[in-house]
This record gives sequence, structure tokens and C-alpha cells, in this order.
Amino acid sequence: MAANSGRPVHDVDENLPVKLPRGVRPLRRKLVLGIHVSLLVENADPNFWEEHSHAHWQVLFVFTPARCVATFRSPAGKESTIHMTGGQVWLLPPGWTHSLRWHCKADLICLYVEPEVARMAFRDSDPQAIVSSLAPYVSADPEIADLCSKLRRLSREPEEKVAWRTAITGSDLAAAILDARRILETQGLRRISNLVQRIVGKVRVYATAGNKERVPVEAMARKLGISTRHFRRKFREATGRSPQEFVIHARAHTARSHLESGEFNVEEVVDKAGYSDSSHMYRHFLAIYGRSPKSFLPHGPGPLRS
Repeated sequence: MAANSGRPVHDVDENLPVKLPRGVRPLRRKLVLGIHVSLLVENADPNFWEEHSHAHWQVLFVFTPARCVATFRSPAGKESTIHMTGGQVWLLPPGWTHSLRWHCKADLICLYVEPEVARMAFRDSDPQAIVSSLAPYVSADPEIADLCSKLRRLSREPEEKVAWRTAITGSDLAAAILDARRILETQGLRRISNLVQRIVGKVRVYATAGNKERVPVEAMARKLGISTRHFRRKFREATGRSPQEFVIHARAHTARSHLESGEFNVEEVVDKAGYSDSSHMYRHFLAIYGRSPKSFLPHGPGPLRS
């Protein structure tokens, strides 16, 4: 990168599992180790990153403003050049060499995902580089946008205070982007009809209203003049989940945001998020995040490593 303008910089630790090109030295932020993923959240200066490759899957999120020319070369020697701008993402298989020329400052989130974990998201035995808009992934899983925003906010905080939160958020983002890739691989992009928008909209409103009862699918379907079965089928086609599963995840996401804010204790969040009791919330957090609600409080314990 270019001169650091007086901000702290870091050299790359040669003992880390991911080897970064010399062109990214010095770094403003450290490479963070998460669960099955290493990540870097950076503001890249105009610069040239020389040709290099990784033993991991690389997932690179590029945000506005950004202009980059990237050259990829597959292990078979096939070369391609693309122009990337803000709002795009690439998924690059292990062993693909690539070089990057950044023409202006760019906010980046770069994930390095362990190959055996990423492989499950791709059916193709000969995986290819995938470069596209981020929008389809966010459509498949809206939480991706929230996780990206959170990582970018954390990158503005002192590293020693947010290292474990960065690690777990990056781990969540890696899982979300791979899940979204599976959805897009199997279903493709579908134009959402007005009826489906209304179906999903009703469940979204219910999910954010703090309701404690099960989703009243029958009543919602009746108001739309369709059968309950049709309602459930269309909702699953659009989101990949049942209405109840969607609400469970939305409720957990709301509770997690409240806990991480530090403004509420666990018992207060139970009611605000729509849980019937703390044990109910604990079971859902364990199933979705593999961690207790208390661990998401600002001064909770760090993430477990597997």
C-alpha cells in the first residue's frame, strides 16, 4: 500500500495460515483468525498487488468508492481480466493466481476460507472464479449486508478491543456467503412476483414486531386469498426457509443486536426480542450461533475455536 498517513501499520506475520502478497504491506489492520476463516478489513490505497495465490478460498467484498483491474489465471493457465467497482464480490478458488491494480482508495473485506469448508458450497468439481454484484447474495440472505456493515464499523475501533468480535462476525459472514452461494447455485436468480413480495413482507413485519406466538400462517394466507400450503411453498422458494424458521432466525438476530449494543441485559432482551423466557432464547442461540446469549454482551468471553 501507499504511505500510511501516520496511522498504525502491521507487517504480515509469516506464521499465519494465509500468505499475503508483498504489495499489501504495510497493513493498517491485522489479519484476524476466526473459525475456519481468516479475514482482513482494510481501506486500500491506490496500489498494485503483484501476482499471488492462496491455499484458501478467497472471498473479496469491494465497497464504493473503488476501481480495480484484476487479472486471474486458473491452474490450467487460462487468463482473464475484469474491472471491479464498489458493490461487487468475488469468490476465488485455491491455487488461482491473481494480481490487482487499485486506481483509488477502496474499502474491502477479504475472507480466506478453509478449502474443506468452502467446498460444500460448490457443486462443480472444477470450480471457477465467480465475480458478480453483491446484490443477489444479499437477496438470498439479507444478514450478509448487516454483517458487512458491522465489520466495517469494527474496523474503525481499536483492534485490541474488537478482535474477538471481528473474528466471530467474519466467521458468521463466511458461513452466510457460502449458504447464499448454495441457494444461488441450486435455485438461480428468480424474479420475485408481487404476491411473493406480499407473502415475505407479512412474515418480515411479524418477525420484527416482538411477537411471542408462532407465525399465524393460516390467517396470513387467508387475508391474501391463497391456501396455507401455497403460502408456505412460495415463502420457502423465496427465502429458503419456512416462515417459522425465518422468524426464529430474525428473532435471534434482533436479540443478538440488542446484546451487542451493551444497552440491555439478557433478561431485558428476552422480552424485547419476543422470547417467552430466557431458556427459550438460550436454546435458539445455541442452535443458530453455537454460543450462549451472554457471550454476545460487550464484555463476554471470546469465541471458541474448533
